This record gives sequence, structure tokens and C-alpha cells, in this order.
Amino acid sequence: MNINFNRLFGDFERCKDKGSIVAWSAALLFIFYLIKEGLAYLRKLGENRSARKTYDNQRKADAAFYATKAVVDVGKAKALKDLRQNDVSPSGNGKEPDRVDDSPSPDVAPIGELRQRIRSRIQWLIGDFVEVGGRCILFGPPSIGKSILSLQMAIAIAEGSEYGFFPPEEENPHGDQQVIFFDFEMKAEEQFERIGDRTMPSNLLRCEGPISSFDQLFKTIEEVSQAPKVTVIIDNIRKLEEMSQSNQVSEYFNKLEQTQEKLKTKGITVTFITVTHTGKDFDKTSPVELNDMAGGADLGRFSSTVVALAPAHDGNVIFRAVKKRNSAPMDEVYILRIIETPYLHFEYVCSSNVEDALPNPKNMKGAKAPMVSNATTEKPQKSAPNKKLSDEDKDEIANLLSKGVKSPVIAKQFKVSLRTVQRIKSKRA
Repeated sequence: MNINFNRLFGDFERCKDKGSIVAWSAALLFIFYLIKEGLAYLRKLGENRSARKTYDNQRKADAAFYATKAVVDVGKAKALKDLRQNDVSPSGNGKEPDRVDDSPSPDVAPIGELRQRIRSRIQWLIGDFVEVGGRCILFGPPSIGKSILSLQMAIAIAEGSEYGFFPPEEENPHGDQQVIFFDFEMKAEEQFERIGDRTMPSNLLRCEGPISSFDQLFKTIEEVSQAPKVTVIIDNIRKLEEMSQSNQVSEYFNKLEQTQEKLKTKGITVTFITVTHTGKDFDKTSPVELNDMAGGADLGRFSSTVVALAPAHDGNVIFRAVKKRNSAPMDEVYILRIIETPYLHFEYVCSSNVEDALPNPKNMKGAKAPMVSNATTEKPQKSAPNKKLSDEDKDEIANLLSKGVKSPVIAKQFKVSLRTVQRIKSKRA
């Protein structure tokens, strides 16, 4: 800023001599200008100093931050430095040392040992067909007794009692638990006729209100489930929604899985037993298979266990497992008969080969499996009923198996089912 003071004061003197007020105004304006420029210069100088100070402080903070992050583990850094100085690596090939991975090593064990671990964690609810927390499908043709068996399961689970449709030695112990029964097949009055005067457990609940969707079904389950272990029986799921497409099946099982996981966070383990029916092409004279279930490919894919009811040759009913994810499959089937007293339920008759249990094609034209009473089913069966095995008998069976004696020979000798021998074999393995 260059100011010609001589000229300034010279002009001022000339103006003063003339006595013009303009000179005074010009002088005052000039002085104001000087003060304004001076203040602006001082303000700018202060801002520059402040910015410089802020910049220096930021550099110091950044330097301190990166210094603390440079070495996380002093011991590891020193080890890597020593390796570089010696021109070696952990593998000994003279290359740059490999990065050390501190993540835990996976648990690697013989597959037989892993199988035993998994089996030891499984808690069976119904024989070795339905596990606690599993998903079971029960299916069969119309009027075969699916609803009868469903109610029988519900009562036994709620009471913690024996089921009655298993051989005596295969009845597995289980405690009582809450059971929620959804019956879309029949009205309450019709179901109560089947029960008669039999005393019902208080923790067996029947849903009586209207349910019209999957969302409403699983919302009800979440609200009602209160015990640590709960079994939900849905009879018949296709009466709720006709699951004719695979996306409907996926929707049902996705909501089922979400409900299980949500209740698990609350300390509640839920087992689902879903009842459905066979397809239109079901052949009663052939062994019942997974593909005989309506929507079998999709329903079976999402289930851990699938069991089926089918007509037997003597007017009774075949009980067969067509899929078991966590236990060995068996060709042997149970033959059951329907008993009317003290309430309508199934009773175990004998075990049989599936081919021997099938009905005669000549007698199956338009026939349905009859629901017979105890008085009409007292004729002798081909296979002798199972007896209760003692611990000594089980040890003897295990000893014979270790010597290479065939399972059918042992089953015939001890008058038990082949399935019983296989169970003893798997437990002693």
C-alpha cells in the first residue's frame, strides 16, 4: 500500500486555505479507509496463525494415531524382524515369513466318532422315528386312520406314556410335554366321540378357533407355546391350504423353521408332526414310498422323518418309515390294528417284511382298510409278537452279532423283530 503523504497534505492545505468542507470530508474518509484496511490485515494475519496451529496439531494427532496402530503385538513383530534379519521364513525356504493365523483349528475326527457324537445328542420322542425338535410328516390314504394315530400320539406325548403301536422293547422313555393339536379334519364333537370317557391330560390343547392362513397358524403356535418342550400336531395341512405348488410348500416350511428358531431363543424346543394324504395314483398293492405322498418330493425334502400308513393284507394297517434322516432305514414294517376301547386307537400286532404285509390285489378292488374292533382281530399272525428282552438277552444278542451270526437267525432264535436286533447292534457299535 503506497501512500503519497506529501501530495495528500498538500491537497489538504490547499483545500484548507479555501475553507472548503469537502477537504475535511475527504480526510475523514481516508482515515476511515486506513483503519478498515489495517483491521482487515490484522484479522487475516490472525487467521493464518490459527490455521497453521490447527494444521500442526492435526499432524501430531495423526502421527500419534499411526504410531499406536503400527505394532499390535510386540512379540510377533520382534519375531518377524528376527526372521527377516536371518533371511529365513517359518517354512525354512529363505522367503518372506508367512503371515501367522491365530484362528482356532477346526475339530477333525474320524467320521465314525463324529457319527456317535451326533447320535448321542439326539433325543428321541417317538421311537427312533421322531426326534425332539424335528419335523415329521405322517401320510396315508383316506380312512386309513391318520387322525386316530395323530390323536394317539398327542395323548402319549402329553402324558409321557407308552404309545401302544410299537413293540414293547422299542418303546422309548420320554417325559410329558405340552402338545398343541390342530385338527382341520373333523369337528370337536366328532373327535370327542372317538375319545369317549378317557381322561385327557391337561397339557394337551386343541385349537378350536378358525385359522385360515399359515401366518395365523404360526402366530397362534408362538402365543400358546409355554413349556420348555412343545409338540405341535397339524391334521391335515392340506385342509388349511391346498399346497399344490412347490412355492407353497417352501412357504410353509420357511415359516415353520422361523417359528422354531424364534421360540428357541425363548428356551422352547418345538417338534412338528404334519399330517397329509397320498396322491391320486397311490397303489395299495405296492409298498408305500415317499413319492406316494401328495407333493412328496417337496414335503419330504424339508422333513427329517416321513412315516406312512397303508392297508395290510389281513385288514389291518401297515406302519412304515419311508424316510429317516438320523437313524438307519429298515425294510421291516409294523402291523397295527384299530381297537375301539377304551377309546379309538392303534395297537401293535407284529413286525413283518413289507412284501409279506401287502394286501392281495384280487381283494383290493375298491376296498378300503376297515377299522376293525379287538374282537375281529384275534386270529393268529404270521410273525410272533415281540417279547420284552432282559439285559442278559441283549448281551447275548450282542455277543452273537460280534461272532458274525446273521441278524435274521438271531431274531428267530429270540423271537423278536429284525428291527430290534438292528437297534441292539447300532447301540453296541
